[in-house]
Amino acid sequence: MKTTRIIFCAVAAVCLSALAGCSRQQYRLYENNIGSKVYFVQAVSSPVLEVSEDDLDESGNVALSIYNAGNNSDNITVRVSVDENACRIYNIEQDADCQVLPQKYWSLPQPEFIMDTRENSQVYMPLKLGISSFRADGLNPEEYILPLTVFAGSTQNVTFDYKTIYVKLAL
Repeated sequence: MKTTRIIFCAVAAVCLSALAGCSRQQYRLYENNIGSKVYFVQAVSSPVLEVSEDDLDESGNVALSIYNAGNNSDNITVRVSVDENACRIYNIEQDADCQVLPQKYWSLPQPEFIMDTRENSQVYMPLKLGISSFRADGLNPEEYILPLTVFAGSTQNVTFDYKTIYVKLAL
């Protein structure tokens, strides 16, 4: 009985000393310095965003929502641009033969901005689409896609799965 008690006490002491070495303070550095991660909010539910004339505001814009997650205390520069490589990937994954939507039918009035990472902020970036011009030119919307990718300094600042959104025109 005495031997069992000694073994139990020894095991308990080892376990308690192991737990004593683990403290929340030890992980505080990690918790407070999770890298900023920017991504398209719409891409979380679906990477393809179908836009019709009903989705546009009075200026012909649709708002793309870009979110920042993380605990950094710096500002980061965020840029959105067309990603032709993403178009190739889309075509392979979807067994499609889409082309990038010509510049004539879209514009990004503000493709680059500074995001304050202290706020875990969300920014609405306008994308101007010329759906009526596209329709007037008689083009087939199934043949075109606008792959937009968010960049933020380094790849560690971007959530890979939601960095690209594929805008398709719905006529």
